[in-house]
Amino acid sequence: MQKIKITLALLFLLFHTAQLFPEQDKLKTRVAVIPMINAQGDARFDIICETVTDTVELTLKLIGKYRVVREPGIDYYRDKKKAKEYAVKNRIDNLIFGKLYLDEKKKIVMQMSVYDKINDSVTITQQEKIEGILFELFEASDRLVVSLIETFSEVHIGFGDIKLENNGEKGDFYIYLNDEFIGKNILEITHILNGMHTLQIKQQRMLDEAVIFEKEVEVQEDSAAVLQFSIPYMLPEEEKAVTYLTTRITSLEYARERSTEIIQAFTELLKLFTDTSYSPRLEERKSNYHKWQARYPLRLLVWQIEDSFLRAEKVDIDRIFAGLISLNQQAEELGIEKK
Repeated sequence: MQKIKITLALLFLLFHTAQLFPEQDKLKTRVAVIPMINAQGDARFDIICETVTDTVELTLKLIGKYRVVREPGIDYYRDKKKAKEYAVKNRIDNLIFGKLYLDEKKKIVMQMSVYDKINDSVTITQQEKIEGILFELFEASDRLVVSLIETFSEVHIGFGDIKLENNGEKGDFYIYLNDEFIGKNILEITHILNGMHTLQIKQQRMLDEAVIFEKEVEVQEDSAAVLQFSIPYMLPEEEKAVTYLTTRITSLEYARERSTEIIQAFTELLKLFTDTSYSPRLEERKSNYHKWQARYPLRLLVWQIEDSFLRAEKVDIDRIFAGLISLNQQAEELGIEKK
């Protein structure tokens, strides 16, 4: 009886421990980042507004204390009631919003604020004023973000960079930082919160998505961490899949009764090379397999002629001639030399 009680107690503990981490995540402060508004309407300032918004969102996520969402459909300045209703309906604790505009002295003002649902008021407002030189704008946007988030989170905010060097194939790749998608084919990530981060490089490859690089990296304030990675020409499992099909085709290529299997194998082989953007040098290999496939119908045609003569049947000259024309056109398209 005592053993049963202990077992039940352990099961109860395991169940509630398994539920603990999701519940803890749900208990994090919920923050909605509303994109900074370019109230001036000058398209030159769009990049500044986007940069501030992106930096605020990513920094809050990297701090790890918050559940962060982006909500582009809200404008706190135009409709406070709608913004507050959104916070209540979606159980958002804080709204972070801002705008860029010109003041009466024609100075550029960047302003960011935090609305607190519990207090039902704007509890933090920070701003920067500058003359309008582009470099100064970016410097000011950095100061604004740091000031806002340090006040909001009570965490020291410092930024560093990560620079990437690809020593392998020149294919497409995707960058993730702490499981957050950063961008495609990016070799420099700036404005990263100082501290330890996990960087992943993924590719959509021949068989599936693959992580080709993963590393824990320490980002130090006002400095850049340099990481080297190498995009592979082919992964071992990709080479294995290709070798299996090419070996199958080679072993059965002259077996007349297995032509259906060969045609299917060619189809599967070329399907593997549908998209080679992850390793563009594979295009040459793809082209060679296309040429190999294009020659196979000629062998089938020769076998058909031979069989007709052996069975003393009338040879369908028109059909054979049409087949030869088709093969000639395919050869020209694939660049196969005629002999």
